Order: sequence, then C-alpha cells, then structure tokens
Amino acid sequence: RQQGPALMEELGLVCVSSSLAGFFGRLACHPLDTCKARLQAVSATGKPLFEGIANTFATTVRREGLRGLYRGFAAVAVGGTPATCIYLTSYDLCKKRMETAGVLPSAATHLLSGLVAETVSCVVFVPVDVIKERLQIQQKQKQQHHNHHHHNQRASASLEQVSYRGSSHALRSILREEGFGGIYRGYGATLFSFGPFSALYFTFYEELKRRAHEAFSPAPTPPLLTLCCASAAGGLAAWLTSPLDLAKLRMQVERRDQSRAGSRGRTYTGLVSSLRHIAQREGLSGLFRGSLARVAFTAPNTALTMFLFEEIRRHLADGTHFRA
Repeated sequence: RQQGPALMEELGLVCVSSSLAGFFGRLACHPLDTCKARLQAVSATGKPLFEGIANTFATTVRREGLRGLYRGFAAVAVGGTPATCIYLTSYDLCKKRMETAGVLPSAATHLLSGLVAETVSCVVFVPVDVIKERLQIQQKQKQQHHNHHHHNQRASASLEQVSYRGSSHALRSILREEGFGGIYRGYGATLFSFGPFSALYFTFYEELKRRAHEAFSPAPTPPLLTLCCASAAGGLAAWLTSPLDLAKLRMQVERRDQSRAGSRGRTYTGLVSSLRHIAQREGLSGLFRGSLARVAFTAPNTALTMFLFEEIRRHLADGTHFRA
C-alpha cells in the first residue's frame, strides 16, 4: 500500500523541519528568554533580581558579556530541539487525524491538538526547562563593597550565585541533591501553563492563517504574512498565560532550603498555592511580572519557529517525490 510509505515520508519531513525550526528559532531568541527568566525570578528575600527588559539585557551584557544571555542554551540545543520535534510532529499528526475524522469543529480540533502536543512533549521539555531556567537566573557573584551582615548576603545570593558550571553539571547536581523528581519539578505546573498556551496559540494561529489564506486566495499566502500570524498568535497567547508561566518558573528554579522544615524546605509547592503566594506578596500586578518580556520572547520565537517549519517543510517536499 502507498499510504504507509507516504505517511512515513511526510512524518520524516515534519521531524526534520520541526527540529531545524526549533533550533534556529531558539538560537535567535534565547537572549530574550533569559531576560524573561531573570525578570520573573526573585531572591530568597522576595525581592526582584532585575527591573525592566532593557535594564536586564544591558546589565547582563555588562556583567557577563553576551555569554550571559545564552546561559542554558546548551540544554535547549541538546534537549529542546528533539522536544520541539515531538511537539510539532504530535500537533501535526493529531490535527490531521482529527480533521480526517471530521467530528469536531476546526477551532476545537486545533485547541485539542495543541493540548495533546504539549502533554506528549512535556516529558522532554520539563527537564530541559528546569536546567535551562536555573542556569539562566545565575549571575556572576559581584564583590560586596559594603559590609552587610552575612545572613543578608546569603539570602540575597541564594538565586543569584553561580553554582552550576553548565548543563551537564546542573543535571548531575539536581539528580544528586533533589533526586529524579528534581528534574521533573513543576511538571504539573508546566502542563497547566503551556497546555493552555499551546491550545490558545494554535487556535489563534490557525484562524489567522485561514483568514489570511482566504484574503489572498487563489494566490498563495505571502510568507511574511504567515510570520505575522504566528507572531500575533504567540504574543497574545503568551500574555494571557503569563501568570501560569510565572508560577511554573518560581517552582522550577527554587532549590530546597535545608534549614526550613515546612513544605520540605520550599515556598512554591504547587501551581495554585504559588499563584496565591505571589498575589499576596506582590499584588495582582505581580502575577504579570515579566509578561512583556515573555511576549517579547514568545512572539518572535513562535513566528520564526513556525515560519521556518512551514518553509523548510515546503522546500524539502519540493525536493522529494512526495508531492507527486
């Protein structure tokens, strides 16, 4: 039967396209993700480590050079690339199966396909996220020019000090200090933050793309317009789910404080309790801390990733017999 080989060939195109798109999209936008992580994180005293995207970017470059903006990139390159492949491939397969069945309306198909893609890919995404974010919020320890009390120094440095030498060292350290559960910390929170994000993103993206296609039909949709559709969908979905992403990050970057008996030495123990804790200590506006940085990262990253995914897949298909 021809259907089997054709399906495998198409699946191969999707895998290659999504892997390349994920890598190059992240390569271009990782510095903005680092700024987002640093804006969302707080010290042990509950004080923000940075204020504003521009200030975070400039301070990081001044203190650590461009290398500081790419903290955690190795983890993303090694683990995030296959995770993106799983994510986009799962979405594509699920969407096509549901469209073929024709049971659900278009919007519901895209929403559910996005949720399925996130659920499947989180098995790889979560460990990558934990390692990446812990590396991203680390800073080179500055010399203290004032004679502060040792306790205050230790508290303010708890999230800022450099203790992981790289992605592999971070992985070994987390496994040794926190066990296997450490690298999957915030798994549920990730599903409940990126699940809604993926559902909203693909729903917005597919609808915008459909309208663009109708506007230009029968001519093909200009690639730049596809880029704009992905950017708008990603930015809107990112802003709407910012509080969930903030709680997830706080859970994943927090290390166990051995001096505290309660909550196994942690402040952020679950998604709902973390959201409540942030709202009580930082106000409702605190729930959207780093939201603009999240939009600034997500909009171009999703735009580049989806644009590259669509274009690479199209060019690869043109070079094979699949389209015939």
